Amino acid sequence: MNVVNVTALKEVQADIDNGVQFYDLSELGVGVYFRDSVVADIESLRL
Repeated sequence: MNVVNVTALKEVQADIDNGVQFYDLSELGVGVYFRDSVVADIESLRL
């Protein structure tokens, strides 16, 4: 099994925040879904 370290830079948080704002412009709440999906994908890398 290979172990991989994932480091999230400050820029990652800014990009996610921008994505939340972008998607919330189309429909309120979609940005939260976007953020939750991205976080879940990142956390799944730990498996």
